[in-house]
Amino acid sequence: MTEEEFRKEILKALWLLNNIELQNEIIAEMPYMSFLPPFAKERYEMGEVDEWSNAQGEFGRTPTNPILVNRTWGEITYLSRLLTADNQRMIFHRVGSIEGAIDAFELVSADGKFFDVLFVDMYHHNCSKKAPVGYTLLETLDGITGASENNPDFPDRVEETIFQTAINKFGAPIVSPAVFDFDKEQAAKLIETVRQGNNLDGKILGKMTI
Repeated sequence: MTEEEFRKEILKALWLLNNIELQNEIIAEMPYMSFLPPFAKERYEMGEVDEWSNAQGEFGRTPTNPILVNRTWGEITYLSRLLTADNQRMIFHRVGSIEGAIDAFELVSADGKFFDVLFVDMYHHNCSKKAPVGYTLLETLDGITGASENNPDFPDRVEETIFQTAINKFGAPIVSPAVFDFDKEQAAKLIETVRQGNNLDGKILGKMTI
């Protein structure tokens, strides 16, 4: 591949990353869309909403009030847009799913000083325009900052897993520079402390599968 061809592939991937309409056009043509379970079809029929009408609990931080997105593209796109109050991007991976319906993600700020767990419902045509408390949403992305797959070594191997996600989902290595500035040593200390404290509710963990 020539340098010019590579540049075009990067631009095409970034266009897909930042264009939900294009994502939905491609999703609509995927064969599995004809075999969705009833609960998924009901959620797609909600239209463009930011959260469930019967949501309970804090937005994004409980499985009963998840962030609404369009499939795994939406999970990656939305979570990569998160920006903390002190302008930190969030590095993330998927922990697992709750009864196959809601995905849970671990996130840690690029400086390794802030940890979070967010819950996502990917059975929608849109991405929530609402941000969880403590965040704003970037309008335009320079690349992705996390993976929709589970990384059992998180926060290690983040560059490798995010790079692979970018290739698999968007066709080019559109990894945000924030990933390469990630303070993994600080993040590892923070995550170990949080996990020892069992930050996730035990009942949720009992229902979760990778």
